[in-house]
Amino acid sequence: MGDQHWMYHRLDDNDCFVDEFKFGVEYFLDFAFSQSNPKFCSRNRIRCPCRKCMNGEWHRRVTVQCHLIDKGFMNRYVVWLAHGEQLVRNRHQWGESSRATPFVMEEPGNDPIREMVMDAISSHGIEYNMNDQASDQPIFEEAIGDVKEFFDLLQAANTPLYEGCDEGDTVLKWVSHFMNAKTLYNMSVANWDYVLKCNRRWIKPEDRDRISKDFYSAKKIMRRFSLSYKKYDVCVNNCFLYYGEYEDKNYITCLVCGEPRYKEAHVQQNQYIPRKSLWYLPITPRLKRLYMCRKTAERMTWHLTCSGESKKIVHPTGAEAWKHFDRTYPDFASDPRNVRLGLCTDGFTPFGHTATPYSCWPVFFTVYNLPPAMCMKPKSIFLSLIIQGPQSPRKNIDVMLRPLIDELKELWYNEVQTYDRFRHQHFIMRAALMWTITGFPAYGMLSGWSTHGRLSCPYCQENFKAFHLPNGRKISFFDCHRQFLPLDHPFRKNRNDFRKGHVENDAPPERLLGDDMFRQIQQLLDILFGKPSQRQCVNMQEAKVNRMKSHDCHIFMQSLLPIAFRDFLPKQVWEALTEISEFFRTLCSPAIRVIDMEIWHTKIIETICQLERIFPPPFFDSMEHLAIHLPYEAMVGGPVQFRWMYPFERRMHGLKGSMKNKARPEGSICENYMSEILYFISLYFEGEVETRSDRIPRNLVGLGLSVNIGLSIFNNLGKPIGSLQQQRVLTMEERNNAMYYVLMNCAELKGWIE
Repeated sequence: MGDQHWMYHRLDDNDCFVDEFKFGVEYFLDFAFSQSNPKFCSRNRIRCPCRKCMNGEWHRRVTVQCHLIDKGFMNRYVVWLAHGEQLVRNRHQWGESSRATPFVMEEPGNDPIREMVMDAISSHGIEYNMNDQASDQPIFEEAIGDVKEFFDLLQAANTPLYEGCDEGDTVLKWVSHFMNAKTLYNMSVANWDYVLKCNRRWIKPEDRDRISKDFYSAKKIMRRFSLSYKKYDVCVNNCFLYYGEYEDKNYITCLVCGEPRYKEAHVQQNQYIPRKSLWYLPITPRLKRLYMCRKTAERMTWHLTCSGESKKIVHPTGAEAWKHFDRTYPDFASDPRNVRLGLCTDGFTPFGHTATPYSCWPVFFTVYNLPPAMCMKPKSIFLSLIIQGPQSPRKNIDVMLRPLIDELKELWYNEVQTYDRFRHQHFIMRAALMWTITGFPAYGMLSGWSTHGRLSCPYCQENFKAFHLPNGRKISFFDCHRQFLPLDHPFRKNRNDFRKGHVENDAPPERLLGDDMFRQIQQLLDILFGKPSQRQCVNMQEAKVNRMKSHDCHIFMQSLLPIAFRDFLPKQVWEALTEISEFFRTLCSPAIRVIDMEIWHTKIIETICQLERIFPPPFFDSMEHLAIHLPYEAMVGGPVQFRWMYPFERRMHGLKGSMKNKARPEGSICENYMSEILYFISLYFEGEVETRSDRIPRNLVGLGLSVNIGLSIFNNLGKPIGSLQQQRVLTMEERNNAMYYVLMNCAELKGWIE
């Protein structure tokens, strides 16, 4: 980004301030407070140019610095006229090593909205000179098909909003900002149309035709950025998809079960309304769009140049599965721009939990080429399919995945020409699906492996010793873990603390390789493929903890378990539970070490055996057993946060919020799904309006900014919670706690304490 944009480029991929912004803020403050004219600086106060104050309030240096950090600079304030800068002055380049040297502030180049359109045009192999204004109309008249749509978009980027408006205020820019507001504040279509109607009233009648009349017409403009969807009919029993040659409306009954395809009452009126549908959003245009913008195109090859400790794994690129894939397919790995994908699916109810049960199944994919701070963020998780409810697709989910599988095959075998905006060259893009991410029940649906009964472990399969309890007939995995211990481990000879009189002499089941699994699949014959949110989990009256979500259980097990039971359980019980807590805390850390996973690969088996000496057999099911395979999964696949469900569950929550029509939840979600386009557009008008991608965090801790006002412990910038209601004197206990905190955390006092 050019130096003239530093004021509106604050955060990097890790949500930390870039050095250029930090130095720029310091330089601005030095420049403003160096003015001798009281018109610009008076009594150690200057006008605050933040988005809220907008040069209307006078504040001291620290206050202005906090405002700029929290809210950013006001729009289009590139010449500091309110702080003593002349309209024309000499500017010299500055670097990160000097804060007092004037810096480059070049004149703005091409319009960012126009640049955005040109990036989209270039991605489709269309050559066009941005500076050749005379060539717009002839090319526009001759263009046809998809190319014509792009020139329609270019025309919208060149058309002024109304006669006499500011330069750069075009129809496309206005639509982009309005659509951003709809997504940012989750506005309904009726609300958006009403605001649009009010805006149109204040524009001259001859200029009103330039502005979209409603949400539908505005969305048609935005869809030209390659976010369209296809709708396929589905059998009401999920056993057949009217796809490919079967899309023709003459196929009126299911070829598998014979159920009608259309609603009978509408067929009689010559209206073909399907009983059930599937919404499919193609992934190829969105992968190509990642290379449209030079910012995201540069980050797509991050994995090639990433650096870090060789003993630590912070991204799947450092794990064994990634390296094995590169060795197996060297032609794919030869171009780092080829895309590695992860696929996730799960069901959720779009209604309240007191309503009739309804299960909607979205399918997402994420791009692992991106850096760790980006690839699991909502802006990098893309919606691909929406499977209509009210029932889950169960074993027939592969029927619904047919369009996605065909497109993945196309991306693997065939050539997809893509334009790399960062390197200004066309290349052949390929894509590979690296992982599928699901909950354990959905894993059974997606993989075809039953997650119930004795064979529920996909690693051990039939070579396992789970058994039915004689009375309740429940499957128990009790005393199934001693076979994973070393042959000389004392637990193997223990006849009293496990199953009575049983000595374990068997070796652990062999882990199957990919070729072995493929041979198993080839042996299958005659197969037709066809959560409540309660935040108040503690009942103080009954002293019970219930209704916890999976994330609540995760935090409880990882952080609270050792503290909660330390004074109430026997030592051997508490130590076993503490080891479980430590295991998950190590497993879920952002950076894992291979040596730690190798240690826990053996240690967790001993911990599970310790639990078998404490808890009864019904306690042990497949969930307790699967823990022994997690260290191997982490060594092969990398940190677990790249393959767990939490980011996708948050994405589903966002889809639920965008659903406005409860009668047609899936269609409503798909029609209002504009966040991907708006994030792409926000990369071009960064700094002009607030977007989800450039919001400053509520807490400023860890953003790398500080002030020099004494001891280092007081230099970090912060923000108070609420307003000061009244002053009071600290109690002796509070004062002692504050003194203890300063003594333990102040670097200047370490020498005295030691």
